[in-house]
Amino acid sequence: HKRRSVIPLVCGVRTTSSSIIGAAPILCAMDLDAVVDAFAVSGADPERQRKGLEVVRKLLTNIQTNPQEAKFRQVNKGNTAIQSRLFPQCVGFLTAAGFEDTPEMYVFRHAPGPALEEVLVVVESLLLSLGGAASPTSASSKASPPSAPAPSAERCAPMGGDGKKATAQQLRQEKARQ
Repeated sequence: HKRRSVIPLVCGVRTTSSSIIGAAPILCAMDLDAVVDAFAVSGADPERQRKGLEVVRKLLTNIQTNPQEAKFRQVNKGNTAIQSRLFPQCVGFLTAAGFEDTPEMYVFRHAPGPALEEVLVVVESLLLSLGGAASPTSASSKASPPSAPAPSAERCAPMGGDGKKATAQQLRQEKARQ
């Protein structure tokens, strides 16, 4: 049985990806598996993927460690660093974590919770698969019990070429084991 990650909407309604086909991202829940799959087949080169994921990790970690700081809950789309590093599949991770995609900003309106934690763990796993170091104070070290092995570079194929789809599948299998 495939575990399906369903992220709640701002309004608190829960849904699955099958019930939101054709809906705009601002109005629907993001299926984390679908986000990982889209990222895996994005066509972005590994360096661009790594830079985008590092920005996503930083944005999510800022909210996790400083949940009351309003400045971390809004990301200006006009920011040149955001424009140059985040591509649409990276924005999918933000939406899956709970950000709302508004015309001028990405806005996080909830208390940090399991959705943010799960997205952060997946982002860090993808960074490891791309050869990027995981943050020492990351959610994955807090969320996983000490006996659970961290995803290793050997188990996660690097992004690029034919390994893209395999990596997404490996991440889903790893999440299911935990």
